[in-house]
Amino acid sequence: PDACDSIQGRLRDYTTYGIEPRFVKTHGLGEFQAGVKAHVERQDRRQVNAKPVTNGAATTSEDQVRDTQALSVFVSNRFDLGQFSVTPIVRHERIASKRTNKLTGAEGEALEHKATAGVGGTWNPSRNTTVFTSVHQGYAPQRVEDLIGGTGTVVDVNPEKSVNFEFGVRQQVGSSSRVQAAYFRNDFDNLIAVGSIAGGSTPLAEGKALFEGLELSAATEQENGFFGRVA
Repeated sequence: PDACDSIQGRLRDYTTYGIEPRFVKTHGLGEFQAGVKAHVERQDRRQVNAKPVTNGAATTSEDQVRDTQALSVFVSNRFDLGQFSVTPIVRHERIASKRTNKLTGAEGEALEHKATAGVGGTWNPSRNTTVFTSVHQGYAPQRVEDLIGGTGTVVDVNPEKSVNFEFGVRQQVGSSSRVQAAYFRNDFDNLIAVGSIAGGSTPLAEGKALFEGLELSAATEQENGFFGRVA
């Protein structure tokens, strides 16, 4: 502290709220679901510096607001066919982003649209055994600070897109235990990687990436509550 003799006040205020109503209707072939999710997020960011620490004049080096308004709608239907069930789903995302620099008055806005689809399925060869699988398109929008620069310009960075697959088996053992094994594969056509501010810079890279692996889990319960679990 004596050497640098300065102080930085990184003042942050985050507000997030939303609503997610759903409609569910069972029918002769299975179950229909439809829903909408509205999500609002605001980052109010300020940085106030002083030098020297004891009686230095305060200066504001950052004063900006980052806003996100997201709307998602989906429709799905589970078809029950004896021991099998199949559930196709369609989703549409709309994300509006805005960044305002209060120090300069610069503003920037961006709007993203994306429709995704997927399908899941299960097979119950016996009462205690379930085989499940699914394949879905993945989508994650860019962060406001990555998409819109401090001067209000929109940066040429793409959203994250992937194809996600899983296949697994779930087995009930007795009346109180169960085990599960699943293989997953997340194949990203585009994955965003951002550098660290603490490292002195914030480089951004995007490109292909693949994540895959095997998950194993087991759990057991007692009548009076949870007993134990390993994963």
